[in-house]
Amino acid sequence: MHNQGDESARGARPRLSIVAVLALVIALGAITAARGAAAVPGACAAIGVARENARAGATGWEPPVTTALPSVQGYANTTSAVCGQRVTLYLGTHSTRPIVVRIVAWRLGYYRGTGGRRVWTSAVVRVLRPKTWEAVAPGTNTVTAPWRPSVSFTIPHTWTQGVYELRLVPLGGGRHPGAIPLVVRDATHTTKLVEVLSTNTWQMYNTWGGFDAYSMPRTSRIVSLNRPYDGFGMVSLAGDDYPLVRFVESHGLDVSYVTDPDLDRGVSVVGRAHALVFGSHTEYWTTGMRATLTAALARGANAVFLGANNMYWRPMPVGTTRPYRALAIWKLAALDPNANSPQLASLKWRDAPINQPEQTLLGEQFGCTDVLEPMTVPNPLGWLFAGSGATPGQSLAGVIYQETDTPGAGSKPAGTRVVTSLSFACPQDQLTNGGSAVTLAPGSGGGLVLDVGTRGWVCLLNRSCVSNPVYAWPALVNRDPDIVVGTVRNDSSAAQVIQNVTTTILDAVLAGPAGKLVASSGYPLAGS
Repeated sequence: MHNQGDESARGARPRLSIVAVLALVIALGAITAARGAAAVPGACAAIGVARENARAGATGWEPPVTTALPSVQGYANTTSAVCGQRVTLYLGTHSTRPIVVRIVAWRLGYYRGTGGRRVWTSAVVRVLRPKTWEAVAPGTNTVTAPWRPSVSFTIPHTWTQGVYELRLVPLGGGRHPGAIPLVVRDATHTTKLVEVLSTNTWQMYNTWGGFDAYSMPRTSRIVSLNRPYDGFGMVSLAGDDYPLVRFVESHGLDVSYVTDPDLDRGVSVVGRAHALVFGSHTEYWTTGMRATLTAALARGANAVFLGANNMYWRPMPVGTTRPYRALAIWKLAALDPNANSPQLASLKWRDAPINQPEQTLLGEQFGCTDVLEPMTVPNPLGWLFAGSGATPGQSLAGVIYQETDTPGAGSKPAGTRVVTSLSFACPQDQLTNGGSAVTLAPGSGGGLVLDVGTRGWVCLLNRSCVSNPVYAWPALVNRDPDIVVGTVRNDSSAAQVIQNVTTTILDAVLAGPAGKLVASSGYPLAGS
């Protein structure tokens, strides 16, 4: 029931002028447009890498120095997500009592040397002990964490695309944090440079639940992504990919990040990049990944492999859902139910019935492991080492490390060049001749394929081969049999040369198709 006085008061209000009404409409339209722009599906903050890294960073994201297991572990339902996408986390604890955590999101980069920026903290999340900690499928030894969803959140449009650590921070003393890696993508923005994070390889070496693709006889023949990473949760990212992330962002380069499942399905940012760059260990390549790279090379894109043992095994996605959440990797033809199928066998790319050696694209392929040798600067320097501060014939301590690639017998891209090489007997098999080489190969569309042939390159980009946060972490040292404490080198002069050469590489491949630098380099041709 209306009060007459109120009605009178409303009737007495002055009317808005036409000018005022128009101004109000324009203002409301501007607000609506702004809100609409901010909520464009898949769009992240419209800010470049240089401006992002100019923001204040902090420490606190690094792997803890303790070898104690995290009080809470977890995994996400995806390896990457676009801004505005809903992400679900599955968290678990061994504790018989609930543990309360907050999820702290860190964007990893350079940030004036601190390495990360804290961008978000969740509300309190109560984590319970799962009824079943891990499930192991008989026959395939597939390990999954059959946990209930713990929390879901939407990636804010205000986040900058990049590599993120979702840190699981328990409240209260005497407890240890865990972490979940996540790539955030901007579906509306393309960049000349795309870094591919090797999440397939991370999972193949992931021993969570007691099985991985290596540990005999507890070998998984189908590897599931629906489980936490072992230890703190960021070991492979920290060692194989983060130093490159930090290096690229310290130079202010406009870069996007994708994961192996993104490369497998050819997300749009890959199709428009001038250069795809890979970290130190991209060993497991699906058919879709190789097809996407082949298509990129055909249109003139460049590819840079800053590691070794690249494109060695061909895992097969299980099921038709993309992005995939499980990979079959039988490895042994006697076990693989599809061993006779060129399309379905999950064996080495180079072996029958696949018969597509990695060097037919890369110019060289995996040969040795457990290696620690110096790299020799070429004489003459050529374009790659010119301006690096190195002198012809200089020995770069510790650059040839862990796994190595070298040109083998058989087909390679015509005109493949060897920048520098070293031959040696493989440490794991003294009867096998191996080596390490930096090679340049022409891509099919006029681009360049560069392979540095060693896993000792990337860690020198931030001099982390023996220093925090990578190889000084005891859990990683204990986990990796290739690491011999006291013999690993982090030589400052070698690091400076590798950093300078990497800058030269990135400048060259971001300028456009760089295949012309192969023939004009003056480096010797690879043998047939």
